[in-house]
Amino acid sequence: MIDDLYVKLDRVITHAYTFVKCKVNGTVFGLERTEAELEAERNTMFAYNPKISIITPLYNTPEKYLREMIDSVIAQTYGNWELCIVDFSDDPYSVVESVAEEYASTEPRIVFKRESENLGISQNTNICIHNASGEYIGILDHDDVLHPSALFEVMKEIEKKADFIYTDEIKFEENIKYPYAPAFKPDFGREELRVRNYICHFNVFKRSLLDKAGFYDPEFDGSQDHDIVLRLTEKANRIAHVPKILYYWRVNKTSVAGNIGAKPYATDAGIRAVMAAYNRDGYTFIPFSLKNNIPDYRLPAVDPRGVDVRIVKLNEGDRNIDAILATTTEEYLFLIDRDLDILTENYLGEMLVYAMQRGVGAVDAMLTDLTGKIFSAGLYVRGDDGTLGARGMGKKADYPGYENDYAHIRNVSVASGICTMISRSDFGKSGSRMVWTPHVVASGDASKIRSALEGRILYSDGIKGSDPYYNPNILKYHLEKDNVL
Repeated sequence: MIDDLYVKLDRVITHAYTFVKCKVNGTVFGLERTEAELEAERNTMFAYNPKISIITPLYNTPEKYLREMIDSVIAQTYGNWELCIVDFSDDPYSVVESVAEEYASTEPRIVFKRESENLGISQNTNICIHNASGEYIGILDHDDVLHPSALFEVMKEIEKKADFIYTDEIKFEENIKYPYAPAFKPDFGREELRVRNYICHFNVFKRSLLDKAGFYDPEFDGSQDHDIVLRLTEKANRIAHVPKILYYWRVNKTSVAGNIGAKPYATDAGIRAVMAAYNRDGYTFIPFSLKNNIPDYRLPAVDPRGVDVRIVKLNEGDRNIDAILATTTEEYLFLIDRDLDILTENYLGEMLVYAMQRGVGAVDAMLTDLTGKIFSAGLYVRGDDGTLGARGMGKKADYPGYENDYAHIRNVSVASGICTMISRSDFGKSGSRMVWTPHVVASGDASKIRSALEGRILYSDGIKGSDPYYNPNILKYHLEKDNVL
């Protein structure tokens, strides 16, 4: 028995190192860790060491995938975890139970049960959670893999009082040494989360949040993760993002990761999940898929008639937005530079659908030059020096951008102030948010746009240092060009 345990531990350690230094086209995207660094993590003593329960329902899981998943949990450098796995597989897949029992017999931190009936992903997940005893819950799919430092990095945020934590991720197919499509995510933005589930994997949250928000709901099967993340983040006190790749998402032809057409019901469920989130806030928006049934959503424009909006055409000398606000009484101001032409028909309605939401202080637009190329698909703070950049500059207007970011709305830290709607109720207030939308486009001469931006830039309240809504790894790994303004 002892010899068998050593063989298993050797396999776990070997497996861990196969992806600690994984590369994509020669670039190391995974979080690199030497043996000395991993050992230092194992020996780290946190002031508070809660148990983290990893939740993984099993269903007809291939043996290779199952072993790789379990091995990655055993390899965690933070040791106070439990893996709660329940087998809901069909009878011909008895190997799932055999492998799970094999691991549970030698690893006391693995809690395993067998159920005779598959109740669907939400109910299966709930059953796993009911078997958990940890103060924190982490969600791991049955064929995916964790980096050995995943729980350690999560613990660093838990020590800072975070009650909802998520990390960056990357996809792979059969061989984890060759991942692709790294997902470098923004920090938490409520409006962006309501158009796409960018949080996805790996997320860990306090068990008490689940008690407040409610468990997984079978009504949203297919998009159950989006629904639960929306509800949990609504209740969270401190949401933390770890901008490191700590989760490896296996792609196969039947998964959403590999082919959204394999689960078209997922998009429908996602639409209902987003609609429910807005309903909880008192809104009756009916979102729809951006295109081709992808789980990336959009809100319909509102009718601007009867809404208190003043259009302010800015001349060259108009730099003081506070002065403009002080001399107006309208609830919404649409600031537009005199040298820009608006290309969108119902631009006021497209902006109002976000400006009218509580907590949103400003809504900014897409800017293009006279050749039809992007000048700005949203501004970003480049670093601690406070200089600014414009995403997508020089790309074709229909270019979707990294992670489709130029096609959907996003939370941003800075707005142009030259094609921007302001909500007087929220602009400038502590905690107010800004949104960039691709659904309003204004065009002008590039040199005049650049000149107009001077002195007009609007900043989110309290931004310090790097931009929370623009992951620094995007520029670090040259996934986008750094376009300095």
